[in-house]
Amino acid sequence: MSAPRVALVTGAAQGIGESIALRLADDGLDVAVNDIPSKSDQLASVVKAIEAKGRRAVAVPGDVSSETDTITMVDKTVEILGGLDVVRTSRLFRTSQCLHECCDRWLQMRGS
Repeated sequence: MSAPRVALVTGAAQGIGESIALRLADDGLDVAVNDIPSKSDQLASVVKAIEAKGRRAVAVPGDVSSETDTITMVDKTVEILGGLDVVRTSRLFRTSQCLHECCDRWLQMRGS
């Protein structure tokens, strides 16, 4: 049996991002959910909803425009959920390249 795939969804505390995170859980993925730290309570609710679907989930609050926060989000996702296969950014305005660059570096390090 193969390990479950893991997704990281930004902007996941509410709205489209939350819907995407829940759909990915419905599709059998474990999900790390991200949003700004002031939305940590909402992220906790999304984590509970994902876990109620029988999937593993973790909240990784942080600002995706911050390289330090982004590295921490990716590291925590990999540490707790065992990998990272899908990244879905859910912001209506231009997202910093930081998340994409950090994920690209992580994929290069693991040889993908």
